[in-house]
Amino acid sequence: MGNEHPHPQQQGDPNHNEFLQLFQNQAEFNLHQWSITKLDSSKIGIALKTNCTLAVLELGDIGLEGLTNVCDGLKENTSLKRLILTNIGHEGAKILAEALKSNAGLEELVLEYNDIGDDGANAIGDALVVNKTLKKLVVRGNYIGAIGAQHIFNALKTNTSLVYLDLYENCIGDEARLHYADNHSPMTNVGTERNVFDGLNVNTSLKVLVLGKNRLGDWGVNELCNIISVNHSVEEMHLQDEHIGLDGAVALGDTLKVNTSLRFLDIDCNRIGPDGAKAIADALPKNRYLKHLNVNAFCIGTEGGNRICEALLTNTSIEQIEGIELKKFGNALGLSAEEANKSNEEIIALIRSRR
Repeated sequence: MGNEHPHPQQQGDPNHNEFLQLFQNQAEFNLHQWSITKLDSSKIGIALKTNCTLAVLELGDIGLEGLTNVCDGLKENTSLKRLILTNIGHEGAKILAEALKSNAGLEELVLEYNDIGDDGANAIGDALVVNKTLKKLVVRGNYIGAIGAQHIFNALKTNTSLVYLDLYENCIGDEARLHYADNHSPMTNVGTERNVFDGLNVNTSLKVLVLGKNRLGDWGVNELCNIISVNHSVEEMHLQDEHIGLDGAVALGDTLKVNTSLRFLDIDCNRIGPDGAKAIADALPKNRYLKHLNVNAFCIGTEGGNRICEALLTNTSIEQIEGIELKKFGNALGLSAEEANKSNEEIIALIRSRR
């Protein structure tokens, strides 16, 4: 949307009044591809203090000075709902965090691949303790380790506004693995708390947790499951490619037997094997809440697929299975040749109608 408008540097007025007027009248402004000068960023900061129409702002690499100017305006702004930033680094995250402590309107912050690291994550975590409006935080691909992740999760002990947290493709498990080598206690005592995910123990507002590609491994997933087993708010959990094996699958199965909030579980691209699939399948007849399960058929084999399908015959909540073509397991499901040509959703509905 922003690319439809002239670059601010092309305005004839050195004060960029025309640019400011244009900025004031937009509901969404994308400046990701624009080269923003210090003066431009200062004007954006000033405009944010008085703007009451702009809801979405996306900025490219504006440097620390530029970010400081924008954040000065963000502290007083109440209309901006979604902010997307690029290349801010850990120092930029600290500047942004201070603005978040004062801001009373922003609902979504996207910091994908900004290299904020643990220092930046710590600053964001501190801001979450104070901030009352942010609902969605995306910090995927930021080299956040166990310490930084723990700081964010600890903030959720008091934060009651965040409902969506995306930590995909960080290095929580890598750092915890190093700690384990030194202290023989995986995922525990990384910082000051017992468990990296400990903040979820008391949190009642987070609904969506996106992990994946954090190399949590079986021991990391086990620690997460210890928390999710008693958490009553998380409804959607993504654990793609987390190096989960049999032990992790068993922990997930045990969690599904007692958890009453999870509606969506994604464990795609994990090597849980047929025995891991059995552990998940054994939990499904006991679980009356999970509606969507994503598990990779290649990783569980025919035997694992049969186990999952057999569990569907008695499960009462599942509405969608991804990663497995149910029509390939017609015998286990008691399907006729005609029925086996239906979609997964149709087959599940058919199974349910026969009860």
